[in-house]
Amino acid sequence: MPVDGHFMVRIYAARSNDRWHAWLESISLYHGHLRRSGIIRSADARDELHAWADKLGEEELRRALEDAEFVPARDVGRTPAGAAFGG
Repeated sequence: MPVDGHFMVRIYAARSNDRWHAWLESISLYHGHLRRSGIIRSADARDELHAWADKLGEEELRRALEDAEFVPARDVGRTPAGAAFGG
C-alpha cells in the first residue's frame, strides 16, 4: 500500500496466545530504508485484522510510520519483539 507516494507499506500479522497481532513494515521508495512499527492492533480473529487493514487511512499509516524503527534486512517479515510475544 503506497503512502503519499513515498513508502510501500505491508501489514503483517502473527498469532500468539490465541490472539492475532498486526504490525507494519515499510520501505522508502526513494532510499530503500526499511522500518517496522510495533504491534499496532490485536484481535481475536485474523478476519478482524483483515477488516481493520482494509479501512486503514493515510493518516493512521503516517502516524504508525513516524514511530517505526529501522529494521535490519534479515528481520523483515519477522514478528516484532514485544510483550505480546514474550520478547
